[in-house]
Amino acid sequence: MKRTIHQWGAGALFAAAIIDKPELRAGKCDMHGQGVTRKIFIVSGAVFLVLLGSSVFSFILAVRKHVDADIQSRIDRVDNLFAQEMENEAEKIWAFIYLLLRDAGLQNAWLSRDKKELLRIARPVLSDLSTIYKITRFSFITPDRLFSFGLTDPPGHQDPVNRFVLAAAVNSGDTAHGIEIDSSGMLSLCVVQPWSIKGELAGYVELGEEIGHILPRLSHFLDLELIIIVDKKLLDQVNWKEVFLMKGKTAEWSRYSDFVEIHSTIDTESASLREYIDNVFNRDTNKNFHIKIDGQVYHGRFVPFTDAGGRIIGHIAALGDVSREMSVIKLSLLYLICSSIVVFGLLLVFLWVYFGRMENNLFKAHNSLKEKVEKQGRTEALLRENEKKLKREVKHRKKTEAELEKQVEHLAGARKALLNMMDDMEESKRHTDEINIRLDKAVQEANRLALEAELSNKAKSEFLANMSHEIRTPLNAVIGFSDLLSTVITDKKQKDYVDSINTSGKSLLGLINDILDLSKVEAGKLDILYGRANLRMIFNELEQMFREEAMEKHLEFIVDVDEDLPGILILDEIRIRQVLLNLLGNAVKFTEKGFIKLTAKKINRGKESTVIDLIIQVEDTGIGIPIDQQEIVFESFRQQEGQSSRKYGGVGLGLAITKRLVGMMNGRVSVRSEAGKGSIFEITLVDVEANFTGPGPQIPEAVSGAENILFEKARILVVDDVVSSRMLMNELLTRAGFEIFEAEDGAQALLSAQEYHPDLIIMDLRMPVMDGYQAITKLKKGPGTKDIPVIALTAFAEKGERLKTTEYGFNGYLAKPVNVRELFTELSGHLKHKIKNKKDVREPSTGDTVKMTSMDDIERAAELIGVLNDEVMPIWDEINGIMEMDSIEDFSNKLLKLAKKHKAGSLFRYAEELYDFVQYFDIKNIETTLPKFPSIVEEISRTHGEKNAS
Repeated sequence: MKRTIHQWGAGALFAAAIIDKPELRAGKCDMHGQGVTRKIFIVSGAVFLVLLGSSVFSFILAVRKHVDADIQSRIDRVDNLFAQEMENEAEKIWAFIYLLLRDAGLQNAWLSRDKKELLRIARPVLSDLSTIYKITRFSFITPDRLFSFGLTDPPGHQDPVNRFVLAAAVNSGDTAHGIEIDSSGMLSLCVVQPWSIKGELAGYVELGEEIGHILPRLSHFLDLELIIIVDKKLLDQVNWKEVFLMKGKTAEWSRYSDFVEIHSTIDTESASLREYIDNVFNRDTNKNFHIKIDGQVYHGRFVPFTDAGGRIIGHIAALGDVSREMSVIKLSLLYLICSSIVVFGLLLVFLWVYFGRMENNLFKAHNSLKEKVEKQGRTEALLRENEKKLKREVKHRKKTEAELEKQVEHLAGARKALLNMMDDMEESKRHTDEINIRLDKAVQEANRLALEAELSNKAKSEFLANMSHEIRTPLNAVIGFSDLLSTVITDKKQKDYVDSINTSGKSLLGLINDILDLSKVEAGKLDILYGRANLRMIFNELEQMFREEAMEKHLEFIVDVDEDLPGILILDEIRIRQVLLNLLGNAVKFTEKGFIKLTAKKINRGKESTVIDLIIQVEDTGIGIPIDQQEIVFESFRQQEGQSSRKYGGVGLGLAITKRLVGMMNGRVSVRSEAGKGSIFEITLVDVEANFTGPGPQIPEAVSGAENILFEKARILVVDDVVSSRMLMNELLTRAGFEIFEAEDGAQALLSAQEYHPDLIIMDLRMPVMDGYQAITKLKKGPGTKDIPVIALTAFAEKGERLKTTEYGFNGYLAKPVNVRELFTELSGHLKHKIKNKKDVREPSTGDTVKMTSMDDIERAAELIGVLNDEVMPIWDEINGIMEMDSIEDFSNKLLKLAKKHKAGSLFRYAEELYDFVQYFDIKNIETTLPKFPSIVEEISRTHGEKNAS
């Protein structure tokens, strides 16, 4: 129908054009429509080419602009990130200097200007720092800078250096750092620290670090290739070549005209790269440049960098590889051009057919019009005849008018009926308005019910918060004081009572946590927080947690992880660990012999897909689950029939929470089991994002805990309205050597903080009179208290509460019941301390090894007994029961020296054991071992007396 209308319109226009042309009337004109079609095609092709060209040009400009902007933004960050890395490295080096300056032997050697002793102490320190932390310079300078002593790695290149950093430290009297360059081209980050001994300036200590290892980190983070070049005017060619050859590098002084290359993350052996960088640098170092190296396209710019004296000593050539983007541009253009050609070709074919048919129809319309003109004459004759007929029609019309009058009367009646219909419609409208009013009332009722539901959810959340606070607070005292009692009670029966209290308290805490987790899941308050997680690290931690319990039951604990499992997975690490803790805890609890096996494997979704399906299994050889009970165990507060609650305990929440957590993580959990033969619980997580190429974080061998932290003396204010909580914190912190003050609420805390000026405040959040949030607001506004770190202490350990404490300005967060390890770890972030790793525990080297003899072969036993009674025993009387770690450490060192000198084996073993306990902050074993010293002295005296008598 549509095509017919178009054809009719075209024919009409054509006819209108030829009405007045005599030749057309005579039929003397022929139509040749194909010429018109060709002209249309030529114009269409030209328009297409113009549009295609402009589209391609616009696309290229847009993509190139985007690529250049991306590379430019990354290059712009080079300077800031480089400076930030220098600040971080300077902080690390300053920490090394701070530890070195506390060495008494080093202080004495420096004051006496004993170079031999300085060399003996400094050389192994520089060796360790050079190997581990890339430290290359270790120097001591007198206050007048007339005498200095230092070591370098490689040796022999300590000077000359401009010493801008040293001058800054001398002028400011404080630590100074910056980049300095020597004549060999070594770029070093130098840190100079004024050295005060006994309150007087003894000189300056300098540590320098070659900055070459920082470049790969910046290159990886910014996805740029970086080359550091330095002005030749600052270097000595001989020294430069000597150092480069010593490092195993190719020393080409003439590679560039005005500068030399110091460090690079790209192969600069390419002649095109050398020539291009040289030319660009000599023309304009501030402009961007483009270069093609071995088929790869790079965009780059020179970023100047300065030394500690503010001089521009070189530039960083930052190159971004845009080859992949250029390939994408070419491929996209190819697709665009091909698709445009195909579409335009199809359009031309369609237009060719369409216009061809239209021209044929116009030609037919032309012939038809010509025939109509010929018939026009005949028509005029017919009109005359029709005139006569018209007169007869007039008569007939009069009759028709009479009939029309009758029709008008009929229409009047129809109008009246229409008015009645409109009245009916008005009534219908009133009815509709009533319906709308009822609908509005229904909406208001729905809003009211929604508000009530929201208030109900809020009340439920407040109930969970109050329940968490009211139950965890007394449990904090039960678990904390039972832990303390277990370290001081020696009676076995009483110790068993305390252990039972502690075990019951922890079981109750686990039950409360399960109930709260289940309540949060049902209330929709528990969120899944995805992040980068290393499954192998999680498995390693779980193995450490359960291996000891498995060994006690003579069970084999097996961990089997698929070798192809990616290093990094996008998971909720906390919830995965909670699920596996439930399953492994059940496996160990219900298994008496055999093994526990934890496995993980993956199912690939495609060769190039970064999404996998993760399958985790926990297998045991325990009591098993009958088939008819395997669904029941996943229900809340349900356990399998016949299970002994007295023997195994539990209330049936672990597997219920496990199932719901796995479901929230887009997974499912199932069990295959046979009664008496064991069970296999399988977790399947689908669509897990993975990183197949990125290396995951290394699995640590051990986690530092409270026993590895040695604190300096400090004052701590404990604020809590619960007396038992204050008593527990007082006992824990006093044992660590802290001076403790207490307050019952926020108002008292403000007064105590202004009076005692503590080094740290531990504050409960929910207290009468003034709660923790009100108190910290006032503390942070007070001029004398705003800088005191404040750690929040709460029994409502929820994600929202932790975020709220951060917003109010708390510096840390602890949850009740307080875990000793977490407490001391949190304190270590705010108070001065030192960390003792396993490698810090004293192990005699080959040169220190002495041959310890039996008691009968002690050399000069009488002299040893005299020293122990006259000199050592008074020291023991002073430190026994005080728990002053530094004094006990000095005491054990003195015993070790005496034992080595007199070859006293039992004394050596006692002193070494006591020293190890001090390094690990093992208060329990120190309290047990230290009182044994008089018995050791008595045994040595008795053995010596028996030997003399014989």
